[in-house]
Amino acid sequence: MDATPETPNRTLTIRQVAKLTRQSHFTVRKHVGLGAPCTRKGVNAESLLDLDEYQAWRRAANLTGRKGRPPKALTPDMAEAKLRKEIALACRHELQTEKERSRLINIDQHLSVCEALTRTASDRLRRLPREVSGKLPGLSGAEIEDALDRAIFGVCEDLSDPSFYTVTPMRGSV
Repeated sequence: MDATPETPNRTLTIRQVAKLTRQSHFTVRKHVGLGAPCTRKGVNAESLLDLDEYQAWRRAANLTGRKGRPPKALTPDMAEAKLRKEIALACRHELQTEKERSRLINIDQHLSVCEALTRTASDRLRRLPREVSGKLPGLSGAEIEDALDRAIFGVCEDLSDPSFYTVTPMRGSV
């Protein structure tokens, strides 16, 4: 008495269901133990299953037939938490990639360069009156203005030299 899958609502043996669903008969037997709908004829008789009911029960029980644990249904809170985690991991990966591409600098290095630049600017501007004052007596207003402009321009030119504040890119992990 061999069953064919074309007949609707037919009861099949565990081995027949296993073959049609491409599962081991041990898996189908385990599902029967877990509560899959089946009927038995007699005390020692084999369990009989309706294929459609069995597959509906598997879907309802979230048994996919794939190896490993079945996926758990996500609650809205869990879905949001999972999304936040994926975004955080993506951001971390982007930072790591930027570091590897040498587009990021170390904040401590940057601060030390800014402090050195500020200190140099302050020192140069404080020395400016001493440097210019000896050249100013006897000059007209326009000449004094021109002398001050040249001195300030020199300070600004020195401060704009990129070799003074070059920062080496970061290497390493996040």
